[in-house]
Amino acid sequence: MKITFFEGYKTSFFGCRRDGSLNNPAFLLIYIAVLLFSHTNAFAQKKPATPTFDTIHITPENVVIFKDSILIPQSDTILLIKKGTKYRTRKNPYKKSEAFYDSLYYKSDNNFFGRELYTMLVKYKPQDQEVVSSNHTDASEPFDAYLGKTISSIHYKQVDLMEGSVDDTSRLAVTDIGRFINKTHVNTRPGILKNYTLVKVGDKVNPGILSDNERVIRNLPGIEDVRFLLVPDPDNDDMVKLIIVTQDVFPIAITAQASSITNFQLGFWNSNTLGLNFGFGGQVYFDADEAPVLGYDLGAKYGNIKGSFIDAELTWLDAFVSQRLQLKFSKKFLTPQTKFGGELDVGWIDDVYGIGVEDTVYEWNYTVNYQDVWAGRSFLLGNEQSRKNLIFSLRLRREYFIDRPYVARDSNAVFHDEKYYLGKIAYSNLSYYKSSLIRSYGVTENVPYGMVCSLTFGYTDIEFFGRTYLGGRLALGKYFTDVGYFSGNVILGTFLDGGKPSQGIFETTLFYYTPLMHINLYGARSFFTFRYRRALTNDIKADVNFGDKIRDLDQRNLTGRSLLSLNYEFVLFPSWYIYGFRFAPYVFADMGLISSSVDVFYQSSFYSAFGFGIRLGNESFAFNTINLSMGFLPQGLNDQSAIFYHFDIGQPPLIPGLDVQRPHIYREEVIFPTSL
Repeated sequence: MKITFFEGYKTSFFGCRRDGSLNNPAFLLIYIAVLLFSHTNAFAQKKPATPTFDTIHITPENVVIFKDSILIPQSDTILLIKKGTKYRTRKNPYKKSEAFYDSLYYKSDNNFFGRELYTMLVKYKPQDQEVVSSNHTDASEPFDAYLGKTISSIHYKQVDLMEGSVDDTSRLAVTDIGRFINKTHVNTRPGILKNYTLVKVGDKVNPGILSDNERVIRNLPGIEDVRFLLVPDPDNDDMVKLIIVTQDVFPIAITAQASSITNFQLGFWNSNTLGLNFGFGGQVYFDADEAPVLGYDLGAKYGNIKGSFIDAELTWLDAFVSQRLQLKFSKKFLTPQTKFGGELDVGWIDDVYGIGVEDTVYEWNYTVNYQDVWAGRSFLLGNEQSRKNLIFSLRLRREYFIDRPYVARDSNAVFHDEKYYLGKIAYSNLSYYKSSLIRSYGVTENVPYGMVCSLTFGYTDIEFFGRTYLGGRLALGKYFTDVGYFSGNVILGTFLDGGKPSQGIFETTLFYYTPLMHINLYGARSFFTFRYRRALTNDIKADVNFGDKIRDLDQRNLTGRSLLSLNYEFVLFPSWYIYGFRFAPYVFADMGLISSSVDVFYQSSFYSAFGFGIRLGNESFAFNTINLSMGFLPQGLNDQSAIFYHFDIGQPPLIPGLDVQRPHIYREEVIFPTSL
């Protein structure tokens, strides 16, 4: 029997196990003291003391749901809670899921095809007994107490993919399913993990570097979660051991996206083949309105070549009338200590482009090759614990047409050969929070906070003329307790033609989400995205449209010079758990104004979309999130249906980043709407 004291959001456990051994002696003494104190008061006042705790007896067949947490016992437990605390009990759905997957495994084990299909699709794992916090805490906080101590050794511990836990390395698979899949899965090779480790033996503990390293490894496609643990050396107070605990994710992913039965795509990807951090896969496209109706793409990616943090990627696309080949090498500014970053991107494109002349659309075949390279140098400002960087970067982009229609200075500008020479000076001061229940369900999420500002300058050498370019960006993000998370992004860019501004653009984007709210025993958040965009000069014929801000709106031939959009999404995080699936229902509302004037409120048109959906996440399956949604368009365009639906299998929505970007022309797709 286990006795547990529960304080609500922050929990502490004490008691004894069935065999009588102490689970936590210190807490048990406190418990005895509380009981003695209660009895002392009773004798002193000669009347029964008012109980300060309620007692609940629960078994592994049940769970207890509190306002902000769920307790899942792994043995018979007596739970002591503060009197008046609201709770409810229900049957443990995890047990039902275990039985389901056991049954599924035994049934699939009867034939070879069933075994292989199960292994590819299912990644069953029982849940830990834990309370997942939705607080926003600094990612470096767990390491602050060890600042300046020396790392004496580094050890790597890999827990089971099935039924393992980075928070309890002693846990082993107990089900036949778990043991079977753990034996068939190839863990990420220790050498791969070592190449991603940013510290070495003899280094001083820097909390920022360790938290960044956790984030870097957690973001690897083959890793589900990671914990960095510092263990004091009993023989030397100035030394600590670093233990890196990792848990793989099942590497095979299946993706899908469909807007109708005549327009969809299916994909397959293995993100960590044989544990070597090598990915490969492809997609199949179907569109009944195209000829041919089928297309495909293939790709391969290898990360961190020889520990250089350089990633290589090769892709080939042959879809409908398009063919594209791309080879890319890239290195990101992963941490404030990263000195160099850059990218080399070369490719070849053969495609068809439609040119509208009055009421007729003419299609032209073209072939182009391109080279795009940029490189940057980052300088850390301050001491080794600083998060501030000054970054200088340069970029060269070249497009050269092998086959194209007739061109002149004022004709077919989209087919002009071009060279871009760009530079950027950027300042960055970024850190990360750790939280959960934002865009995923219970998984650790990294939320950026801080500031990035940059100045971009350069020269564009188009086939028949050249111009100077200037642009700037400011991005901020921060979480406020009891208020929520805010991030903002402001950009301003323009060409200079004869010293005068030309094709200028201004845009501001604000993103906000609330703290985790509680509706009865359910968690919920609201998300808001606001965008304002306008042309700064009268010579711009910008393709200012809503992009993906008005869902499913057919925006062909919809252009303007200014727009205003607002997106709202309310997401519920219930405790529902059915055969391993967690659910996140949501409702959404998209709305916006667009105008042919720089004044968005002058002769503007209003568009909107409303609807609902549900995201299903299941850690037992290879694919991450299933998204189903349905909506209504009050003002459709181009004779589109007012009712729309959407289905995809992939990743949940992302939190906007505040990273330092490569030098580029801000909103080039808006300024040059006819770009290929």
